[in-house]
Amino acid sequence: MYLIGGSVAYVIMGRVLCGLGSGAGAALLAEVCRTTSSRERTSVLSICSGLRQVGLLIGPGFQIILEYFNFTLFSGALVVRPFNAPGLFMAVLWICFLMFVLALYRNLDVEYHYEMLRKEHNSLDVRGSMDGHSIELSTSRETILAPEDAQPSIAARRWYFIEENFNRQTTSHPVTYLTYIDEFLHDDTVVLFGMTAILFFGQVSIETVIPPLFSRLFDYTSFETSLVYMVGGGFSIAIYLLVSVTTKWTTDTYLVLFGWLMHIIGFTWCLIWLPRIQPGDTDKIPLLLIGITFLYVGFPVAAVGTTSLLSKCVSLRVQGIAQGFRRLATFSGLILGPLWGGATLHKPNVQLSVPLLMLLILGTMFSFSFKKIRTEERTALHLSK
Repeated sequence: MYLIGGSVAYVIMGRVLCGLGSGAGAALLAEVCRTTSSRERTSVLSICSGLRQVGLLIGPGFQIILEYFNFTLFSGALVVRPFNAPGLFMAVLWICFLMFVLALYRNLDVEYHYEMLRKEHNSLDVRGSMDGHSIELSTSRETILAPEDAQPSIAARRWYFIEENFNRQTTSHPVTYLTYIDEFLHDDTVVLFGMTAILFFGQVSIETVIPPLFSRLFDYTSFETSLVYMVGGGFSIAIYLLVSVTTKWTTDTYLVLFGWLMHIIGFTWCLIWLPRIQPGDTDKIPLLLIGITFLYVGFPVAAVGTTSLLSKCVSLRVQGIAQGFRRLATFSGLILGPLWGGATLHKPNVQLSVPLLMLLILGTMFSFSFKKIRTEERTALHLSK
C-alpha cells in the first residue's frame, strides 16, 4: 500500500497495518524468554533486541541506495521513485522473511521443555519417573491416540512426554485479571517500564533532530547525514556484540545502571555544548559527536538490560503480556520522542533538559527498587542452575 500510494488513505492504512504486524515482536521476545535460562537470556536478548535497534539506526542510511530508484513495474503501471521505494524494499524483505519462517521455524517452547525434562530424566539412574510416571507412558499414549497406519510427529511425541511427566504448577493457579495486577503493579516492573519509555524517548528525540541540526549548523546534505546514521548503526552493532559477550561477568542490573549513566553524561554534555555551537562552527563538530557517542553507547546496554530484567521480574506465564507492555512503553517513547525533538529543535536547552530530568527521576526510583530487583535477579539465576 505504501508502494502503490495514490492517496493519503493508502499511506496511512499501510502504516497502520505495519503497526499491527509489528506486535509480533512481543511474541518473539516472549518465546525467547520462555526458551532460555536466566543465565543465557541476556546474551540472546542482546542479539534479538540489538538487531531491531540496529535496524532503527541504519534504516535511514538505506536512503543512500533508494535515492537511485527510478524505474517502472508492470509495463509502466507502477512508477518506483525514492518517495515510494521504501515500500517496495520492505515488501521484498518481508516476503523473504515469510519464506524463512515457513521453511525453518519450529515450536521452540516444546523443544526447550522437552530437552529440560529429558535431562532431568537422564539424571535419574532408574527407569522410573517424575510424579510416578515413566517415559513409557508417552509411548503408550501415542499408541492409543495415533491411527494404526500413522505415527505421531516428533513434536507430538515430545508434547506427550511433557504432558505426562511435567507437573504443571500453573494449572492450580490459572491466570486471571488479579494475576496481571499482582505481576505488573509492583515498583520494580513499573520502574522498568518507565525506564524503557524514557530511554527510547530521549534517544529518538536526538536522532530525529540530527538531520536538520547538522544541516543548519554544518551544512550537511542528506548523503552526509545518512553516513552519520550508518556509522552510528555500525557502532551499535559493536556495542550489542560486546554486551552479548560480557554478560558472563556482569548482571542486568548493572547493565541498566551503566546505560543510564551514559545517557546522563550524554545529555549533560549536549546541554552544555549544543547551545554554544553557532552555524558554521565546523571545528566544534567533535564536541557534538562526543555527546551523541555517549548516548549511542548507553542506549543499547540499557535497552538489553531492561528487557532481560523484566523477564526475570515476572513469571513465565505472563511473559507474553509483559513483553507486550514493554512494547507499549517502547512505542510511547518512539512516538513522543520525535514529536518532542521536532517541536523543540530551536530550543536545545528545553529539548535536552526534559529527557535529562526524567532520567534523573527514573534513576531515583530505580535506586529505591534496587534491592528488590537484585533479589529477583539473584533468585532467577539461582533457579537456572
